[in-house]
Amino acid sequence: MEYQIELLSQAKYYKPHKHLALLAMITSLEMKDFTDNRLFYDDDFRLTFSSYFKKYSNGNDRDRPFNPYFHLRSLPFWELIPNTGKEKELQTTSSIGGPGELLSLVSHVEIQSEVLNALKNPEYLEIVKQRIIGILQKYHTNKERVFSNSEEAERYKSESVDRCYSDYLSSLISTNPCNENAIAETQSVNPQFSTIHIEHPLVGQISRELKNNLGKHIIITGHAGDGKTTIAIDILQRLKGLNTGISLSEPLLPREDLDDPRITILKDFSEREERADLSLIDELKSLNRRFLIISNTGTLLSFFREHAKNWDISPVQAESKILTAISAEGGFQELEFSGIEFMVFNLALMDNLVLAKAIFSKMIRTENWESCTACSKQRYCPIYQNVSILQTVQEQVVDRLFLIYRRLHEYGNRLTIRQITSHMAYLLSSGLNFDNVHENMVTLGSEYLFFNRMYGDDGKSIDNIASEMKAIVELRRQTFGELLNSKQEMNLWLRPVADTSIVVHSSVAKVFSKLRRVGMSSLAPDNSKISPDNARMQVRRLLFFFIQGESESKEVICAYLKSPNIMRWQAWQKDGARLDNAYKTRYANMIYHVIQEYFTGIKIPEGIGYQDGRLYITLSRKQNEVRQSAQIVIAEFDWSQSISLDIVRSTSAIGAGKSELALVGKGLLDGISLKLGLPFLDYVTQRHYGEIGELLKASYRERLERFKTQILGKTAYGKDEMMIVRLRNDNNFKRQRYAVKSQYLEVYDV
Repeated sequence: MEYQIELLSQAKYYKPHKHLALLAMITSLEMKDFTDNRLFYDDDFRLTFSSYFKKYSNGNDRDRPFNPYFHLRSLPFWELIPNTGKEKELQTTSSIGGPGELLSLVSHVEIQSEVLNALKNPEYLEIVKQRIIGILQKYHTNKERVFSNSEEAERYKSESVDRCYSDYLSSLISTNPCNENAIAETQSVNPQFSTIHIEHPLVGQISRELKNNLGKHIIITGHAGDGKTTIAIDILQRLKGLNTGISLSEPLLPREDLDDPRITILKDFSEREERADLSLIDELKSLNRRFLIISNTGTLLSFFREHAKNWDISPVQAESKILTAISAEGGFQELEFSGIEFMVFNLALMDNLVLAKAIFSKMIRTENWESCTACSKQRYCPIYQNVSILQTVQEQVVDRLFLIYRRLHEYGNRLTIRQITSHMAYLLSSGLNFDNVHENMVTLGSEYLFFNRMYGDDGKSIDNIASEMKAIVELRRQTFGELLNSKQEMNLWLRPVADTSIVVHSSVAKVFSKLRRVGMSSLAPDNSKISPDNARMQVRRLLFFFIQGESESKEVICAYLKSPNIMRWQAWQKDGARLDNAYKTRYANMIYHVIQEYFTGIKIPEGIGYQDGRLYITLSRKQNEVRQSAQIVIAEFDWSQSISLDIVRSTSAIGAGKSELALVGKGLLDGISLKLGLPFLDYVTQRHYGEIGELLKASYRERLERFKTQILGKTAYGKDEMMIVRLRNDNNFKRQRYAVKSQYLEVYDV
């Protein structure tokens, strides 16, 4: 057993949980005088573990005894006994998500009889206890790590009195969903959390509602990593009269009860005691307390559906109400059950990029990196190199970084705050910290520069550790910067090196020249470690962030992000933004063209204008391979007289405004509208200029179908007449109308 105890302390990234669980095991067995070798995951074990956790853990840990209880099965004396019928499932399960999953699989643990008998010896028992406590005390003293010897500890201490900020960045990097350090509950007790903390706009709004005697209960839902727990912590601090962003002395409890004002915060609805659900419903109905409930969607649906009769509705009605509330545009809707009112906020439907941008600005601010100026590793530290460059040209680079996140967001690839924060920490540090920086890095190339690392590679090959990060998976899928436009590519690779038509910021001028020189070669130069292909890829990445000149920047940004409209879209977000007439006229024609093609199923050549100025909805077959030159019209209207292209502005629950281009009906079509998101506008542009572009996504086809339904409701023909349109060889429509008049069929051209 002593060997296994020491072995657990030699993990590369040591955490104390398994040693804490062993100590809790010994205490539990000792209380039963070592007469029973069974160890249950019950209140006694959890409370014992928690008491040791408070004594020996530090700010980077979480009080989660179910994890070591399960994973200690790797030790020969710790045998998990499955529940009946769960034998095969337990055998194939490699990890668990929570105590509920543990209890569904595992009945108890059986401790090997040889170990149990050995622990009955008081002397051996004391040796084992002290061995475990010694390791835990060393970990607690050093706060972040266990050293293999005193020399290592002294060197670590002397090299940096104030630990490098990169060590904190490492705690933010989540390369997989199970990285506990990146979770809000762990960060909330870390003293350095304040260096990146930004109060969510909902905190003040919800705090005021909870303190209102006539206020409503609050439900916050969203994806894991959207910031639900951080909001709950900030609200708790506000209600206690504390400043938000200050680290907690201990993690938030599953249930926090305040008496003045009478408010209860349930930080994770899935951790509640389900057997107490009826009591909770009674509390909600009594209104003696205001409740803030933090929950994922599944748990919320399950709670209201299973207890529907207590709310005097059917399970189907309960589910429908919840789904309607959490699907509301803008991320907010009120909800009512049996006269009890709730305010439901869904963070997954709120734009989080403004918040993330503020976090990144705090991450790179000078105060966090002051110790680097006197650090002996500064001249060969890639982290400091990234931070220095970013601080030199911060506004431009940060704006362009968030254009990339915006492009992902608008195309339906939304990232959570945790995923973005993790990605930002990685692109700065490459996953390195103070101890990883060594003298072999004296010559710094481009392999650690942030414009490479944000894609999870060094400009040549993928970093396997980062390859599973959600942000990097999505970015690599987009293949940004594969090629710029032909003019830019020619200026880069076919003109002399001395050409000055492309100017980059001075902070990266040397790197740019070196990479460009390699990229212009057909073969890699003898002294180069990268291929011309890789060099060209890196140059395009560098140009996106650092090219100078307004018109040049716009060209590169739009080509790099494969989004011809993203710069205009960004400009529309400013207050008072308007469409210039030239853009409005040109795009109204281009949008008409795409919609007419979709409604009729006929491919219409570009550049032929509005044709007769009318838009037709026909009974076309959804088969592009079949030419349908003659079609029956079920609705028509004058496009220019009935549709206007305008900027419409909406506001989310947090007060964040968003401007989008929209088709707005007028006259005959007054009251209908169709928002045109960035992907649709890009598709229209690419289609107009003959680029292959992306196919029209299913979500936009659905929007167009709804738009068609709205139009039909206002313009459909009567049952006594019919029109047929035929696409002639000159690509104009010929119209013929058929009508029944006095028992005669009239046919005439229109």
